[in-house]
Amino acid sequence: LLRRTSGGINKGFEFAALRNAAGVFYLNANWRIEFPREVKIAGTIFQYERRQRNTPEVLRARGPIIEPIYVVLLYQEKNLGISYEYSIPATTKVPQPDSYEWMIGNYEECSQSCGGGLQIRIVSCIRKSDGDIVVEELCDSLLKPAVNASCNTEPCPPGWHIGEWSACSQSCGGGAQFRLVFCHLLKEGNIVMIPDEMCEGPKSVFMRVCNIETPCHEWVPGEWSECDRTCGNGSRTRTVECPWQGETLASSLCDADKKPVEFESCTLGPCEEVKWTVSEWSGWNRLGLSSGCKEDATALNNQTFHLFGPLKQHLGGKHFADDDDVQHEVLLWMRQQPKEFYAAEIGALIKRWDKCINIGGDYAEK
Repeated sequence: LLRRTSGGINKGFEFAALRNAAGVFYLNANWRIEFPREVKIAGTIFQYERRQRNTPEVLRARGPIIEPIYVVLLYQEKNLGISYEYSIPATTKVPQPDSYEWMIGNYEECSQSCGGGLQIRIVSCIRKSDGDIVVEELCDSLLKPAVNASCNTEPCPPGWHIGEWSACSQSCGGGAQFRLVFCHLLKEGNIVMIPDEMCEGPKSVFMRVCNIETPCHEWVPGEWSECDRTCGNGSRTRTVECPWQGETLASSLCDADKKPVEFESCTLGPCEEVKWTVSEWSGWNRLGLSSGCKEDATALNNQTFHLFGPLKQHLGGKHFADDDDVQHEVLLWMRQQPKEFYAAEIGALIKRWDKCINIGGDYAEK
């Protein structure tokens, strides 16, 4: 077999290759061009010759072969055609070369009854000698008939387009749903909107209420926990549930935008510790206090105790004329606080001191 590349038909970038009917290549496979050599193919020895560029490739084989062998062309640029020649023994009867043609099937039913549809048919490449279907590459692609065709291209009569309802705008307590409703006609496979007056019959509603019978569930917050710090900045928490008829429902059934907070910051005043020293009371005789009040006041006066943040905040920004005014303000504030707020010994003194009250600026026994 001789494949010629002379005569200006191609530029020498094409090579012959050999394969069997199953597509298995024996020579120049996978775009890898082999050196000239002898190779055993289909029960015989093939001699592959390739001399210089732009010179013919030569394939020789004595035969016989035990399977059909196809000679194909590998090309990298546009194929402008090839010239070749081959020789066989004179005693061999030469069969007529195979020829191929396109076989056309019937069109399927149109995809649309009006407004432009599509019909599809099967087009196959067959061998003329036996009618067997072969690969399409054996037929001329330029002569391949169309596979599909337009059908029922006349416009459809006007009609109402009714879309699907949207999701309800509210999950409870009443919401709204919407859908598209418009007059249209189908033309060339496309939906064309036209004025509503061109459609027959009443126009369907495009909005409706929904979830009106589904009651909305309200969030129920629990009690706040104690602040997790005794002074300074801390935090506290509470439970927030979505209940219904004594049961806790899924959180999705209550409005997430209206859910009360479950966490917040808290503070019980600064953690700095301030120590106050109380001086002796002056003017006990002037106040006319009983001996019991004097003893209690003196005992409280002699105590050195820790003053926490709330009292510091209470006294902050106030102006006092003298120490007596400061002591007076401290005692009044302390009487207003829970007894357990202070140390045990201070609380006991405050409880005893409570038998004296302020009357017109002076202290007297109850």
